[in-house]
Amino acid sequence: MSVIRKILFAIIWAVCRFLSLFLYPRKIIHSERIPKKSKYVGVANHQHWADIVYIFVWGRGRLYMVAKKELREKSGFLRVMHKEIGIIFVDRDSPSLSSIKSILTALKRDRPLLVFPEGTRNKSGEVGSLLPVKPGAAIFAIKAQAPMIPMMIYKPAKLFRKNYLYIGEPFDFSEFYGQKLSEEVTEAANEKMRTHMLLELENMRDYVENKRWKKKNRT
Repeated sequence: MSVIRKILFAIIWAVCRFLSLFLYPRKIIHSERIPKKSKYVGVANHQHWADIVYIFVWGRGRLYMVAKKELREKSGFLRVMHKEIGIIFVDRDSPSLSSIKSILTALKRDRPLLVFPEGTRNKSGEVGSLLPVKPGAAIFAIKAQAPMIPMMIYKPAKLFRKNYLYIGEPFDFSEFYGQKLSEEVTEAANEKMRTHMLLELENMRDYVENKRWKKKNRT
């Protein structure tokens, strides 16, 4: 990374850090569930652009993030800095071999990957809601034999209002390892991912709305 790119990355980091601490503050719950130095596929619900900031800052530069290719076309800045930030652009309708290779290479190097499998923002504003999910994240986890970790965001971000990033229990797709990724297998893996995400959305709602961290501290 050149000196100029290092400076730009430092500026991006500082801005995102400021946003996540002061303008769009968030509390992270169960961060101990995340491996420190090994691969995993994180899957998150998506309600606001600040969701990316939450996870980017918390990931401390280790995470690779999958983003739709349209963002590269709209933003010259992202076209220039996407490698430093850790963004891999993908055509959602027809992923290229190069983008798939980049994703699997990152996982093979024990770098975590973040995917928003809904593919777009959920604008309902309802806590616990989830749009239909796309199977790409499950396929990547199977091919790389990487655990999957739901990373659920409580509600759409609002200025100066605390939000919550809830880290769910890791799970894997070991029952699909070594199998041909047929339509039936892909659908089954995708349904497993969606089921776990919905479960952790409910666990998050219970934890936040009943302030479980306070009860835990009293025991």
